[in-house]
Amino acid sequence: MTNPADLYDRARDALGQLRDLRRTLVALSREYADLEPHELAVDNLGEALTAGDAIAGILDGLSTVDRAIEDVDDALDHPLQLASRLGRLQPVRPEGK
Repeated sequence: MTNPADLYDRARDALGQLRDLRRTLVALSREYADLEPHELAVDNLGEALTAGDAIAGILDGLSTVDRAIEDVDDALDHPLQLASRLGRLQPVRPEGK
């Protein structure tokens, strides 16, 4: 049977990975925001689009993902609190031993 402490560790690791992803997205957002639209070209494979519009859309999308990750981070708080409280029952020892 799985040890509850191991499950808690895995859940905590998942939260850490989620936070790593969030840091990656923040870094990506900064780097996209630093791009100079007038130095960029856009292909002609779809709707007409300027580089500035593309960057704005990317930043908006990354912001949406960041908010979703924040919601998941907040949602994991309660189950992690409960998971931290679980443990195996200790065998009852007869008195005098």
